[in-house]
Amino acid sequence: MFLGFCLLLLPVFLTAQGDERPRVGLVLSGGGAKGFAHIGVLKVLEEAGIRPDYITGTSMGSIIGGLYAIGYTASELDSIAKTLDWGQLLTDRVLLSDVIPEEKMDYQRFQVELDITKDGLQVPAGFVGGHSISETFSRLSARVAGIDSFDHYPIPFKCVAADLISGDQVVLDEGSFANALRASMSIPSVFSPVVKDSMLLIDGGVLNNFPVHLCQRMGAEIIIGVNVAMPIRCKSLISHPR
Repeated sequence: MFLGFCLLLLPVFLTAQGDERPRVGLVLSGGGAKGFAHIGVLKVLEEAGIRPDYITGTSMGSIIGGLYAIGYTASELDSIAKTLDWGQLLTDRVLLSDVIPEEKMDYQRFQVELDITKDGLQVPAGFVGGHSISETFSRLSARVAGIDSFDHYPIPFKCVAADLISGDQVVLDEGSFANALRASMSIPSVFSPVVKDSMLLIDGGVLNNFPVHLCQRMGAEIIIGVNVAMPIRCKSLISHPR
């Protein structure tokens, strides 16, 4: 109710400012499957005629916010969320029809597989390697192929991850968009970390699940924030920084 009331008043406030209207930032938190609620918020914003000038996100918020930033509409994101085979994406499961006959008998017989290296057995860094979801991110991000800086997207975008080695937050705002999303949602022990330079990147929610200050540093004067990781009674917030 509070979010709907604020969104009703916000277009009036923005229009009253004319060409000098304050810049609006959208911040979307992580929160697993609850993050799909961000799509509903985007629909409400579109209906209210509000287009954010900047977007920041973590984990699921980085996926929804990032895809919106590169040009997908809320309706398109809704269709994508409903049509993707999440069971296959989140398990790296290969269709049995794609497995060669010689391996069908042993396919999926074991819960965990270990790699044999010259140093002995190697335990996987996560139960899911993330290959399937990385391929999906690459396919969905084809429209921004060749654009290195996320500041040059239709809506400037940044997301956050955490470096396992240094313990520091890492802001992802350039390079491979697909790798940035994959790193930001790499839940420790579930997904394998993403290797970037000398870093091992995991889910940014470990350090910053709601990157409001990052959006402010981008230039946002009004923040529309959706934190699905908070209790239901206070899951949405709109603020106007002094």
